[in-house]
Amino acid sequence: MAPYRTSDADVVDALNVGLREARHLRGDLFYNDVLGPTPQASVAALTTPIDIEDQFQLAFVTFVVGWVELRDDQYSNDGRAATLLGQLTRELNGSMVV
Repeated sequence: MAPYRTSDADVVDALNVGLREARHLRGDLFYNDVLGPTPQASVAALTTPIDIEDQFQLAFVTFVVGWVELRDDQYSNDGRAATLLGQLTRELNGSMVV
């Protein structure tokens, strides 16, 4: 029930940070726009897809959860959040440990 603990804008900001990090680590990830700017999400266009390979989508979801958790000062578990944030790097570099 609204209002939610985390705003849409905060979640979108976290996704955009993850997208920039992914561009830094794996420029080839954005295969339809290799030389163009990093794709950006916006609150105004929440239903607009971002063109990345399906196998990496969960890495972005995990990153966003970690980012939001770090910002949640009341219930933050920094160790868990850091693990979630690092998952993006591990998955993009092919060194995911299950």
